[in-house]
Amino acid sequence: MNPESVKIGMRVRVIGAPERQGTIASAPRTNDGRCFVKVDFDGGVRNNTPVENLEPLPSHWDVIEEVAAGRFQPPEGLRRNLLHEKLNGRLTEIIYSMDASKTNFLAYQFKPVLRLLESPTNSLLIADEVGLGKTIEAGLIWTELRAREAAQTLLVVCPPHLVTKWRVELKNRFGVDSVHANASMVLEKLAEAERHEGPGFALVASYHGLRPPSDLDESTPGPAAELARRLDAWADADEPFLDLLIMDEAAIMRNDNSQISKLGGLLAPVAKHKVYLSATPLHTRSANLHTLLRRLDPDTFGDRHNFEAILQANEPLVNLRRVILSGRSTKAELLAGIDTAQRSPLLTGNNTLAALRTRVAGEENLSDPKIRAELAHQSERANLLSYIVTRSRKRDVEQHPVVREVNTVSVNLRPEEQAFYDDVTKLVHRYTDERGLSAGFLTVMPQRQVASSMAAACRRLQAVEAANRDDDLSPDSWNSNTTPAGPLIQSLQEWLAGRHSARWLRDHDSKYTCFRNAIVQYWADHPNHKVVLFAYFKPTLYYLAERLREEGIASLMLTGDEAGDTQAIVDEFAKPESARILLSSEVGGEGLDLQFASVLVNYDLPWNPMVVEQRIGRIHRIGQKADRIVVINMICAGTVDERIYDRLYSRLDLFRRTLGDLEAVIGPVINELTRDLLSHRLDPQQQSKRIDSTAVALEGNLLLEEELEKNASVLAAYGDFVINQIAAAHQRGEWIKAEDLETYVLGFFRNSFPATRIQGLDPHLRLFEFELDTLALHEFDAYLGLHRLRSQSRIATPGRRRVVFDHRIFIKPPPHTELVHQAHPLIRFISYYLRMRRAVQPVAVAAEIARELAPAGIPSGLYAFVSQRWSVEGMRSYDRLHHEVINLETMRPFEEDAHAAALVEIAAALGYPAAAAPMPGEELLSILTQVVQDLEDAATSAFNRFYTRCEDENEDRQQIQLRGVDGFMARREELLRAVQLKHINAGRRNLVAATEGKLEALRQKCAQQRHKIMQNRTRSDGPSTIAAGFILVR
Repeated sequence: MNPESVKIGMRVRVIGAPERQGTIASAPRTNDGRCFVKVDFDGGVRNNTPVENLEPLPSHWDVIEEVAAGRFQPPEGLRRNLLHEKLNGRLTEIIYSMDASKTNFLAYQFKPVLRLLESPTNSLLIADEVGLGKTIEAGLIWTELRAREAAQTLLVVCPPHLVTKWRVELKNRFGVDSVHANASMVLEKLAEAERHEGPGFALVASYHGLRPPSDLDESTPGPAAELARRLDAWADADEPFLDLLIMDEAAIMRNDNSQISKLGGLLAPVAKHKVYLSATPLHTRSANLHTLLRRLDPDTFGDRHNFEAILQANEPLVNLRRVILSGRSTKAELLAGIDTAQRSPLLTGNNTLAALRTRVAGEENLSDPKIRAELAHQSERANLLSYIVTRSRKRDVEQHPVVREVNTVSVNLRPEEQAFYDDVTKLVHRYTDERGLSAGFLTVMPQRQVASSMAAACRRLQAVEAANRDDDLSPDSWNSNTTPAGPLIQSLQEWLAGRHSARWLRDHDSKYTCFRNAIVQYWADHPNHKVVLFAYFKPTLYYLAERLREEGIASLMLTGDEAGDTQAIVDEFAKPESARILLSSEVGGEGLDLQFASVLVNYDLPWNPMVVEQRIGRIHRIGQKADRIVVINMICAGTVDERIYDRLYSRLDLFRRTLGDLEAVIGPVINELTRDLLSHRLDPQQQSKRIDSTAVALEGNLLLEEELEKNASVLAAYGDFVINQIAAAHQRGEWIKAEDLETYVLGFFRNSFPATRIQGLDPHLRLFEFELDTLALHEFDAYLGLHRLRSQSRIATPGRRRVVFDHRIFIKPPPHTELVHQAHPLIRFISYYLRMRRAVQPVAVAAEIARELAPAGIPSGLYAFVSQRWSVEGMRSYDRLHHEVINLETMRPFEEDAHAAALVEIAAALGYPAAAAPMPGEELLSILTQVVQDLEDAATSAFNRFYTRCEDENEDRQQIQLRGVDGFMARREELLRAVQLKHINAGRRNLVAATEGKLEALRQKCAQQRHKIMQNRTRSDGPSTIAAGFILVR
């Protein structure tokens, strides 16, 4: 600008650095032939600046005009704008939790993250098989919400035995300090959140600690009762105030009448986001599925009839997806499949299916696998359950499935041992016969204890004192001191006295000898490998620990009796220098991750295969690095356990077969078998016949369950296409990195608050010392106070503060140092500050990059580009970056969005200023300006197609919910009208009026629901160009 145009108060910017903006504070003055003016730059600094370096701040920003005028910026401007959009925390295509946690990258574990972000109800049921990492998936969701929405309040509700595991996982993998909370603390923290007071929190509580009393009313005392009353009152709050509710093992809420289920109903309305975890198989015939979905999305699934209608509408969609992916269908067959789906009342007029039909009709190359994958994904988006349920199975996601090698050691008993087993069996029958009793749990326990360990059982029988109790027979009951015995044990003591010697059985223990030989041989071939041994009876475990200790073999034990934290025992066992064998009971091993071990010993055989599956599931989990795991079964010949093994386990190959969590399928059959084996005097042949019939029934049940799983592929939809996209994004490194955070923060303070003192201490660690200037201190502190974040950062306090930049939220920074990650309040503040002041404006960029740095497949040459931000609001929000790139020499645009994005991203991160940018008047600048204009038009056309798709899907979702409301109202109105007619015929005028009042209340409630749904219409301000220019690849 020239001196004549200078006016005090004029807004200006520095040429070449348009982010440096300020206000002219003086008249121009000449010094040594140059004209200077005082400028109050944003950020509180006043400088004497040459007038020739300034230009008026335009009243509006048009990047095309910037290109036409040749006002190009170096690539730092492009990087700043891209980082601002990314760190604003809203981009749909950026997974902010990727590479941020202490977990191995598994693409399928990010599927629930994307599913929740796409859910119009902010709710999700994760129904993965056991061992696939549902806890990790929930932790990734929390990490994502912290970065995207500055989420601060988390409540995890789980069974009591999983509380410690949750706290350890949150801390070690996600850097979250959580508290084991009781009902009083949960109430206190939720009340603070409801009042928008206090810092954030992460609470882990048990179902049993929070569930409301069964006799709950206004006067019921106790913290759980008070919590229930307050939650009931908060249900009508204007907005939910808990950022994320996670309910683990959610299947235990399946009984609507249980207090735990009522707890789920009370918590749901106060949560902005809800995630349920369940390993229990859920198929579309399951009432359990409807119960959980109703909690997550009452508008769509509140009514059973609507749920059934959705299931019926989904069947042709599932078939359509299968046909598309088969690769063998013709265009006519695909169109017929779409037409079949559209005939469903819920899918009539469905915009997503109409768009799919149009594409299929116009597609010439339906044999292309890529096109079929896209079409299948488009069909999934019409699926009416896909937005709220996600299910992964081991066989579908394991890239290198772990092989189960089963070794069964058949122990031939010595005659004395067989006699001991037979004597106990006969004496139990004699005991029941003499008293006219039927055999049951307590009477069979001595027999099973003997099969587990004869030496331990005999010693146990001789250790107890006579008294009136038999509960010592429970497999989970053990006290190392002498305990009283009940009538059965007392009778066994009397009958066995002098017949058998515990010492002899110990010295001649055939089963232990076989076990010791097997494990010593294994360790000879695989030194230092960890072994987990399970036994049903605690006396067996204590006996084994003693025998191993005598042989110089150290062991650790998990029985649930240990003082201290069971997780600490697992952590100790995981150390390479620690004991090589862990002895565990069922109670001690629940919910623990032992995938660092590759050998499991079943020292005794549970009759229920699900117990064995749960045992194996401790080591057959995601994270198991061994190609195979070894399962060693110790079976005593001539016992009922041998017959169970031979005729049930072997016949159905249950040790190699991954059962998932099929307790509901297997449990009733096994319970019936157990009842028959216990309550009838069956000889070995009769026992074998009864076990055979159980195997037949069980096989039928398992086959039926497999068929139901196939038919319920809706739960596994949203599969390969998106998982492949996630994997590709990870391969390209598309996540927030430490250097991004450093560049963003340092650039902000350099431009907006240049008086802030920043000193680099360790470039490798990205360690800096900050001392904010007075204005920056005030602005940041005000932001922290406004958002209740003062407890989360000390940077906004006077003095020097050390910070380290790292996107990995779990790392421990050096002492007296604050970790700045993507969810840190400083990042949120910078984004907020720049957005409020509209300080980030579109830029024209001229950049060069070396050929070796360019993405693979992109040759040297000159490229023009346009980058846009797209934002669409509706039942769910979409924010994304879109890039258009064209080769100026061939005039061929990039066909792949990923290739265009890669070139722009590399130019922003690694590019340098172009050596010779075209100047006004040059033909190249005119050509570039026209090409950039054409690219902007192409990008806008792409946005219009994207907006139409969002609008279609939004309207489809609205129509489903509106039909659900209308159907519910029609059915309720019909019932109430029938009731009202009865009252009219009976002359009960008061009840007629009361029923009319209920009808009016029903109409108002449904009208409110319709209004709420219709408010979520699709809307957008249109595409916003954030950068344009050229990139020279040399």
